[in-house]
Amino acid sequence: MDHDAAGGQGTNNGQYTLEEVAEIREGPTDLNQPNPWLVLLHKFTLMYRLHIKGQTINDDEPDGYYINLSDLQRMRLRKLQAKLVQDVVALRFGDDASPEWDLHLHQYVQALQDHEYMVKFSYEKTDPFIVTAERRVDGILMRNAMKQKEARAKELDPYHFSGISSKNLAPITIPRSEATFKSFTARIWVAAVGGLFLIVPMWIMVLHKTLWTGLATTTAFVAAFGLLMAYVLSESIHVLSSSAAYAAVLVVFVGLTTS
Repeated sequence: MDHDAAGGQGTNNGQYTLEEVAEIREGPTDLNQPNPWLVLLHKFTLMYRLHIKGQTINDDEPDGYYINLSDLQRMRLRKLQAKLVQDVVALRFGDDASPEWDLHLHQYVQALQDHEYMVKFSYEKTDPFIVTAERRVDGILMRNAMKQKEARAKELDPYHFSGISSKNLAPITIPRSEATFKSFTARIWVAAVGGLFLIVPMWIMVLHKTLWTGLATTTAFVAAFGLLMAYVLSESIHVLSSSAAYAAVLVVFVGLTTS
């Protein structure tokens, strides 16, 4: 999905008006009901209109829509934060503190954990927290919702997309049997790649028993393995530990083949 910088004369293209900026800086008038302020704060990231690449853009009748559900979670975090701010101020300066401040804190921590869980899906093509017209059922739901509310599509920022990629009525997540098979296939690929990363440098260093060959082979394969781990793994410590373990194995090969 590509942003259409030229399209959309009816949109601000991600720019707030001076009145909106002043309202955002003023903050919510009622911290117990900050929803209007939160919607204004996230108005440019909640939803977009989509237009098929290469076709004429119609601001009032886009080809689809795009909704980022994870942005709702960020709004929920801010809403819970507003509650906690009130609780702390009341605890420190007054006697009317909410007896549920500990519950609010628990909800805030849980919301943070939920957001971290949602982030894990951002690397997948079928992110369940993205509702996009590229998937047919998603597009139907958003189209009908926009009709019911008589929403003005031209107020949304425009983006280009290649069109509907899934014409069948696919579910949000794949069936368990298909997920099991995909998981098994992925494990086979991991075993194959892991074996190649061990066997190929071993053959090179056995067939060419020189110090320079061993050092060059180790350097190249450790660098390639580290890049692969950085792409596959999400935790930096896991990338470092796996790369260090692999380097240690190749160092043993170097010692055995050059001694």
